[in-house]
Amino acid sequence: MPGRRTYLIFRALPIAALALHLIIRLEFPAPTLLTDLILFNLIAFSACISVASSPLFNSGKVRIPITLAIGFWAIASAISTWNSFYGYELLPWLINSLYLAFYPLLLFGISNSIAQRRSSALDFMESVIVALGISGVMSAIFLKSAMQKFDGSALTVFFSILFPFGDLVMVASILAIMRRSQFHLRNILLIGGAIIFATTDLYFLWKSSLGTYAFASITDDGWLIGLVLIAQAMWVRAEDGESQRERSWLFLGVLTLASAVLIAAALKPGSFPLFVILLCFAAIALSFLRLILALRQARSLAEHREAARMDELTGLTNRRGFISHLDELLKSSGTLLLLDLDGFKKVNDGHGHLIGDQLLKSVAKRFSRAISMQAQIARLGGDEFGVIIYGSPDIGLDAAMALRATLSYPIILPSATVSVGVSIGSIYHAAQEGQVVTREELLRKADSAMYQAKRDGLGIKQEV
Repeated sequence: MPGRRTYLIFRALPIAALALHLIIRLEFPAPTLLTDLILFNLIAFSACISVASSPLFNSGKVRIPITLAIGFWAIASAISTWNSFYGYELLPWLINSLYLAFYPLLLFGISNSIAQRRSSALDFMESVIVALGISGVMSAIFLKSAMQKFDGSALTVFFSILFPFGDLVMVASILAIMRRSQFHLRNILLIGGAIIFATTDLYFLWKSSLGTYAFASITDDGWLIGLVLIAQAMWVRAEDGESQRERSWLFLGVLTLASAVLIAAALKPGSFPLFVILLCFAAIALSFLRLILALRQARSLAEHREAARMDELTGLTNRRGFISHLDELLKSSGTLLLLDLDGFKKVNDGHGHLIGDQLLKSVAKRFSRAISMQAQIARLGGDEFGVIIYGSPDIGLDAAMALRATLSYPIILPSATVSVGVSIGSIYHAAQEGQVVTREELLRKADSAMYQAKRDGLGIKQEV
């Protein structure tokens, strides 16, 4: 199949070219046009082509930005290498612009590849906090020594190491996203390639600050190794499965504390450049904002859960919420009451559903006022209600009589005055060791007692 063979060539070419380059470099360390201008940049361009030719399981949000990132870096590298061989200063603004564009593009592509699930606003903010915290701490460590090697202001030093600083931010951001993702081959290749690339840049900064960097050294291949690993990751399908959802509260706390310590240390003039302090301050500010949003989200979640257990018409607990309260009754002692209105269908059919709904709301209010705060009351559906009364059987019977008494006089509605009664089935439950009683059994007995009370006109029927 020619198409498949072509794809395999695109995948294998960066690896083969990199292996050849390493062998030549080790055997012939001296810089040459063939090795360091042509073959070196051919590897970068072949990695770009490899990503562009990768299988279609990579979405456009992954393939396109990574292809552009590696392509921009390859063009900048080719121009920079040409300048190094021939002593030119061609297009420095273009070289810096292309190198600078590499970081956000690669970060965007890798982030989309690693993030296998839809993230919430809190997930995104947490990743930003981790990225800012790591960037601030690492910048303080590296820039402190770098400022001793470079002449000029903090801003000058910052621009002198802008690209390695970009590596710190990129790796910090990827690590922040990686915390919630699976560790499989694709992600390992992605994060490994980014770290190797960033390490090479940081080593380049260190050697340059010492004035001992040698052009076309074996360490320069670290850039290529990082790019080739990223390209190979695009050929590996991500494994299925749930991403890790644990929240690293301790990790966030340590980073926030470290940022606060750096800001405190910065009170001494000249301790750190301004942008390092701004990074740490941003991490702390976002940490507090995240805490506020987390509290709001928790409150909103609680409200949604409450709404899911509430009857919209009467404001009482619905059947779902009542079942959960019934589970609590099984662990203690109390009475289950099931109530069914007498004459509701006649009112509903004769006056309409609007009057019927108003009647149900009025009945719910009367029932709620007749029971204690510790009791649980719910509308189970239609004109059926449920009540749980904790305590002795006498307390349950008194509650049933009080509930029935609430409907002993007419209910005045906005456009009608109606009268209804109620039939109540009662079952007492006392938790005993070794005795297993299910909620279905309790409901069945109470329901049977309720229908017997309705059929025989008893008002209240206690089931033993």
